[in-house]
Amino acid sequence: MKRIIYILIALQFISCKDDLAVREIKMNMSVEKSTVRVGEVVRFNIAGDYDYMTFYSGEEGSEYQYRERTQIEGGKGELTFNTITAGASAGERNIKLFCTNDFYGDYTWDGIEKANWKDISDKVIWATGNEISSGIVDISEFSGRKPMYFAFKYQGAAGLNHNAWIVRSTQVKYVLGDVSYPIINNITDVVFKFAYPQGQDDSKLWTLNAQQIRNAGNSQNKYETWAVSKAFFLNKVSPDVGVSVIDMETKLEEFTHIYDKPGQYKATFVVKNATIKGEREVVKEYLINVDN
Repeated sequence: MKRIIYILIALQFISCKDDLAVREIKMNMSVEKSTVRVGEVVRFNIAGDYDYMTFYSGEEGSEYQYRERTQIEGGKGELTFNTITAGASAGERNIKLFCTNDFYGDYTWDGIEKANWKDISDKVIWATGNEISSGIVDISEFSGRKPMYFAFKYQGAAGLNHNAWIVRSTQVKYVLGDVSYPIINNITDVVFKFAYPQGQDDSKLWTLNAQQIRNAGNSQNKYETWAVSKAFFLNKVSPDVGVSVIDMETKLEEFTHIYDKPGQYKATFVVKNATIKGEREVVKEYLINVDN
């Protein structure tokens, strides 16, 4: 009797081990048409028993090759903004643009003044009255593994009527080939913080609303103030992501996708079978040509 019990226990153990074994992946997929037009449905036929399947379309933000990428190289950092100035000394520029990788978030006057700022004001087209675009200000030199900041410093000498300055339409992006990666899209994205020397009248501080920052000017006293951006990385990107097609709760026999731009795309399916004992993975790629 004991022998029979031992045999049953052994058989049950073997059965459990079999249940935990990771099944071999047998890919049996196809695409109906590899050349389609913009807006046409691409149909992928799915056959097989898979635990998980993820789809990367090959479009921007969904490329399998960039699934682990967090930083890009070889591009150009671009800052743009508009300025307006007015006052008794219109045409005199008492504002400067600075950038740095050497600032550690101490937004007090002393903390800002201690940072190693680079004056890049000469790269900017500044207003002499009405609103004007700065042009593209190249800030590529500040890309890398350390965060960067940009800042406007307003200075007024004693005995002069200081001009008022407005900065608006602020944008930062990183451009690589034909692809543009937006970083800052408007003035509120910048999260400006302001600082001035201790004891100075703060009535002329920069003011902020949803469209712009503004310094009123109009004082004959010596006057200085900083408007400093948040920290950001020029060439840091989020990894590309795929779409879950199949999981333990969802099974499909067909998957469809529509491309809205012409080009050649590498559509990628990542298939996994998994148990607590481990997993198996197979990657299947299809080149999809999309015409107008």
